[in-house]
Amino acid sequence: YNGTVKEQLSMDKQKEQAAIAKLASQYGIFFFYRGQMPLDNLAGSIIANFAKDNNISIIPVSVDGVLNPALPTSRFDSGQRQRMGIKYYPGRSIAPVFKCRHRL
Repeated sequence: YNGTVKEQLSMDKQKEQAAIAKLASQYGIFFFYRGQMPLDNLAGSIIANFAKDNNISIIPVSVDGVLNPALPTSRFDSGQRQRMGIKYYPGRSIAPVFKCRHRL
């Protein structure tokens, strides 16, 4: 039995949170999804919660024209997925954060 496991896990969690905070200050998430697909909608809810919990900007993009209610700031794909090379769904990509921030 290793008596330091609890402390090690705590230190790992702190490092993880610091890395996420640094990432969130510089990048946001593009999330491409198909609103008609249950798996994509489940992934969207998970991404939305992660983004909210970690104060990360997110731009959800529906590629089939059906919006996910868990992603109220969704927009329709207008060529972003092709420009970013997204071929599989649900798809995620990070991008630099500019002045316009979309938070859930």
